[in-house]
Amino acid sequence: MPDDASLRQQMARELGANRLPADGHTDQEVLDSLLDSGYSVAQLHRAFGVSKKTIYTWLDRHDLEAPRPPTRGPAAALWNADADAIGEAH
Repeated sequence: MPDDASLRQQMARELGANRLPADGHTDQEVLDSLLDSGYSVAQLHRAFGVSKKTIYTWLDRHDLEAPRPPTRGPAAALWNADADAIGEAH
């Protein structure tokens, strides 16, 4: 997993910019582009230095969708598990 500075650099390159906009987490185009590029809410929160709740709030304001992980129980453990540890779907 890249450190936060490397993650910001990767995201900036995805956007065709030299640096990631400080307020990019509030910008619909930035969020949409980064989600389309495959970045997760967890990666967005790390790169922008805001909470996951803040990212979800702005996604909601812009009617953008991202997976919302379960917060408790076996579903949360499964969501957070390493895919290789679980195996492939048949």
